Amino acid sequence: MNLYEATLQIARSIKDMQLKTSALGSVVAALEKSGDLAHSEEIFNEVLGDAHAIQDPKRADSALGLIAIGLLQTSNFERVWQVVKLIQDTQSRDSTLWDIVVALTEKGSPGTALEFAHAIQDQASYKSLAYQQIAYALAELGKFDQAIEVTHAIQEERRKTVTLMQIATTLAEKGNVTEALNIVQAIPDEEEQAYLLIDIAAVLAEAGHIEHALEVAQTVKREPFKTYAFLDISKNILTLNLDDTHQTELADRIMKAFKQ
Repeated sequence: MNLYEATLQIARSIKDMQLKTSALGSVVAALEKSGDLAHSEEIFNEVLGDAHAIQDPKRADSALGLIAIGLLQTSNFERVWQVVKLIQDTQSRDSTLWDIVVALTEKGSPGTALEFAHAIQDQASYKSLAYQQIAYALAELGKFDQAIEVTHAIQEERRKTVTLMQIATTLAEKGNVTEALNIVQAIPDEEEQAYLLIDIAAVLAEAGHIEHALEVAQTVKREPFKTYAFLDISKNILTLNLDDTHQTELADRIMKAFKQ
C-alpha cells in the first residue's frame, strides 16, 4: 500500500458522510498541490458524488462550502467555482463566497476575489462586505483607482462612506495627500469630512510634515472637531522626542494656526 492509498483509506473510513466528503475534499487539494492531477480529478468526482448523497441539504451545502475553501490553496479556481455552484441554499452560497473573498484578499489576490464577490446575491450584507474587503486590499497594494471603483459598487451608502474614508487615510499614509483630500470633498456628510481631515492631519504630523498638517487642520469647519485636529497634531509631535527648543518653536506655530 502506497501513501496515496493509505490516505484514501483513512479518509474513506469516516462514517459521517458530511465529514467524509470534507476530508476527501482536503485530499483533492493535497493531490492537486503535489501535481498528481489524475488522482486529484478522480477523487474530486468521488467527492461530488458523496456530496450529492448527503440527505440533509444544509449539511450538503456545508460540506461543499468547506471543500470550496480548501481548494483555494490549489489556485484551481475553475474547480472552486464548480463546487460553489452546487451549493443550493442562496445564503449558504453567499456565505461561502464571502469566506472565499476574505481568503483571497488575505493572500493578496483582490482581483480574483472580486470575481467571486460579483456572484454574491445578498447586496445588503455579504456583497457590501466583500466589496469593502476588496477595496481595502487594493488600497493597501497601492491600487487606489481600482479601490475607489470597487467602493462605488457598494450599494449601502454608510458602508461606502466608511470605505472611502479608510482609503483616504491609506492614501495619506502612503504620501498621496492630495488624492486623500480629493476623497474628503466627495463625502457629503460634514461631520464625517471632519473626522477624516483629523485623521489625515494626524498622519501628516506623525510623518513630520507639521506645516501641511496644520493647513489640513485649519480646513476643518466645525467645532469641536477643529480643536481635536490640532490636539491630535500636538499629541503626535510629543511622540517625536524633540529637544526643548524645537518643541517650543512647534508649539508657537501650532497655537498661531489654532487661533486663526
